[in-house]
Amino acid sequence: MSVPATRMNLLSFRSNLSLAVTGAELLKSKREALIKDFFKVAKTIMESREEMAKDIQRSMIQAGLAKSYSGSHQMNATALSAGRDIPLSTREINIWGIRIPEIDFVSLRRTPEARGLLPVDTSAHILETAEQYEKILDRLLRTASQEIRLKRLGEEIRKVSRRINALEQTIIPSFTSQIRSIQEVLQEREREDLFRLKHIKNRRK
Repeated sequence: MSVPATRMNLLSFRSNLSLAVTGAELLKSKREALIKDFFKVAKTIMESREEMAKDIQRSMIQAGLAKSYSGSHQMNATALSAGRDIPLSTREINIWGIRIPEIDFVSLRRTPEARGLLPVDTSAHILETAEQYEKILDRLLRTASQEIRLKRLGEEIRKVSRRINALEQTIIPSFTSQIRSIQEVLQEREREDLFRLKHIKNRRK
């Protein structure tokens, strides 16, 4: 026995065991919810990547057409004039107690005028190419935000699983073993006390 076999310790271990079992059940419920969210986000990412692959293919075809009609020099000059900084900000969201950074999304798609291009002076192929690539950039930012979320969810699922394993494989068995040991000692003491009482009664008789 690592602790004195007393009724007080028995009650304490029973209380701790009950808390550990309840804690394991709550963690399992949390893990279920996290896994459900994990697969939901994973599905969204897969769909987004598939759409992005299609967008990239269309953009490459469109860029090839623009280059054929307007030439590399015009394409490069247009790209330089339409260049810009991309301001990004992030915020934190709370999911099941997990603080997850998320890109504060603002669409990056612009009108030709906002790009510094005049439709009358710029070929339709170049304008369409610019539109396609800004569309890809939008989808890329959305997907990046989802992938950060997926990574954090995966980390939390592993963390919760380790806690459940610690409770079920170490802590709960330890409490159960301590309770059983204390009960055996207390039962043995009760038998000894009964034997003594009988012995005393017999001697008195």
